Amino acid sequence: MAGEREVTAGEAAKAKAEKQAPEAGDREKTAAEAAKEKVERREQAEAAEEQATKQAEEAEKAAKKEDPRSPQEKRDGVEAGTIETSNLTETGPDSEKSAEELREEVEAAREELAATVTELGRKVDPRPNVEAATATARSNAAPIAVGAGILLALLIWLRRR
Repeated sequence: MAGEREVTAGEAAKAKAEKQAPEAGDREKTAAEAAKEKVERREQAEAAEEQATKQAEEAEKAAKKEDPRSPQEKRDGVEAGTIETSNLTETGPDSEKSAEELREEVEAAREELAATVTELGRKVDPRPNVEAATATARSNAAPIAVGAGILLALLIWLRRR
């Protein structure tokens, strides 16, 4: 009787496991269907983002059609496109300088920065240093060879003693 109970219990456990385990074709979604849904959701999100971008651009265009003036033109109460450099008010620490003086200062700063970058490039680039060391070694090759020969002769002489 004990043997029958174990078999019966084992069979019951096996039957229960088979009922719970889904068969190969019984899954709710296959991998392909899940991938398709993921792609569709991504496409829908991209389409929604694109539509929102278009709406924002249209709203911006509509606002420009209503008043195409820049903030400076609106503040000064002039028509669109009438602000020129002579109409602009200069503020800040360099307000007493003219536009031409400011341009000259900017150009001088650019030239100074270009020279600094060139100097840094020379310092960082190892090629000129290697070439200089090679040239020095080549020009001093004869004295180095003579010194090595004397050292070799001395070692041989000491070895034979």
